[in-house]
Amino acid sequence: MAEKTIKVASWAEIRECPTTGSKSLQATVEFMPGQVLCKFGAKNILYCPNYLTVKIGDRQHIMLDP
Repeated sequence: MAEKTIKVASWAEIRECPTTGSKSLQATVEFMPGQVLCKFGAKNILYCPNYLTVKIGDRQHIMLDP
């Protein structure tokens, strides 16, 4: 089976593995080191991760804002 792709931005797509169903976000263009892709802030700082958080330290996770 072929890998399923969904274009989500002019520079990215989501790829889904037909065997496992796992998904990944892949860049479709080249970026320069240090280039900012998107600015965001932290809505909350949490000490337990969940599917909506991003790890920023050994025991710190943030909820993204917006």
